[in-house]
Amino acid sequence: MSEALAIVAVLLVGAAAWRTAAHRGAPPALPAAVVWGGLAVTAWLAVLQLAGVRWSAPALAVPVAAAAIVLLVTPPPVRGPAGNGRPWAGVAAAAVAPAVLLAATAPVGGWDFRYIWGLKARAFALAGAHDPSWLAWPGHAFAHPDYPPLWPDLLAAAALAGGDATRAAALWHAVVVAALAAACWWAAGGAPARLRALAAVAGGWTPVMLLPAYAGYAEPLLALAVVVALATLRDRDGPAPPSPWVLAASIAALSLVKNEGTALAVGIALAGAWAARGRDGAVIAAGLLPAVAWHVLRLANGIPGEPFVLSPAFLAGRLGELPAAFARTLRVDVVVLLVAWGLALVALGGREERGVRIALAVWGLAALATYIGAAPDLAWRLEGSLDRVLVAPLPATIALALGSSLRPRADARPESGSAPGAAPSA
Repeated sequence: MSEALAIVAVLLVGAAAWRTAAHRGAPPALPAAVVWGGLAVTAWLAVLQLAGVRWSAPALAVPVAAAAIVLLVTPPPVRGPAGNGRPWAGVAAAAVAPAVLLAATAPVGGWDFRYIWGLKARAFALAGAHDPSWLAWPGHAFAHPDYPPLWPDLLAAAALAGGDATRAAALWHAVVVAALAAACWWAAGGAPARLRALAAVAGGWTPVMLLPAYAGYAEPLLALAVVVALATLRDRDGPAPPSPWVLAASIAALSLVKNEGTALAVGIALAGAWAARGRDGAVIAAGLLPAVAWHVLRLANGIPGEPFVLSPAFLAGRLGELPAAFARTLRVDVVVLLVAWGLALVALGGREERGVRIALAVWGLAALATYIGAAPDLAWRLEGSLDRVLVAPLPATIALALGSSLRPRADARPESGSAPGAAPSA
């Protein structure tokens, strides 16, 4: 019960942020509540740490109380017409419901959860801070101490409330799967409702295909943050661009989920700031400041990052090893992911998706550089992580591809509807 209350508290904070930004081109309610609520909680925990205040349940109650006041005094956004897409939204919700249930009940205990995400969440909760001495100790290098803290912070918040980090991870994944389906429905908004339903189902089930072996990992949350940020970037080139602050907040949340998210956030910030006018570019670029602050904190406390070897001879040798090492990773799931990526990228060709293509290119180059320059065995790294690296941005890419390549004809009546599990955005 404590885990559920902690999750509701985070969603309440995120809902307050969404309520204040709903008129500025915000994502749907549920995806925004998860992504922005997580960002707000991590930011608040960082403020407490900088102020020398130990984390506690009463300290976490402060932003929750503020969010409750905001929700009470801020009128809800005006709902648009239901449209003829609502039946398809219902179909998508019914198809995603088993994925939500599977995520909530899957046993959490994979290697990365036990020795990275769950371990750090428990360490942070016990220390009442992002414990720099724990992260800097060489014996904890296996826990990737340089990873940004948003996911373990959400689990630590549940532990501070008296819950269990393992159970909190399962419940969070169920919420994230539902939010991911809603976000994909929204991101595919240019397509007919039946194809938006397809995008929602693909989004809801794509991260679940990794369960139960990877239950408790950060990839579903990363996938959700990618959809919110990339779709907001896409809409900046549309007829009703969202506020640059909405994109900046989405970039900030994405950059704090995982290192892959940071790389993609850099690409989104570059594409968004380049195309922006006036001060909007600076606002969008400011979305990277939380990630910068995290790495400044890391370097100031001697917390190690990923080991890289920049010797030309080493990099050339790695490039020579890459084809054979890549071939060893071609399991059925990896092949399916590669085929889906190929189809989605071919369809992602519209003018409004220029920034999306730039962001994905930056992410791809960063992933390749990481594999080539990282010190441990290349084949081992590819076999252990390529599927997770490929899967995180895939729901967003599929939804955006459907929305860009399968739009209704200009003379046809557009189909619309509310996202599964979320109110329509204003």
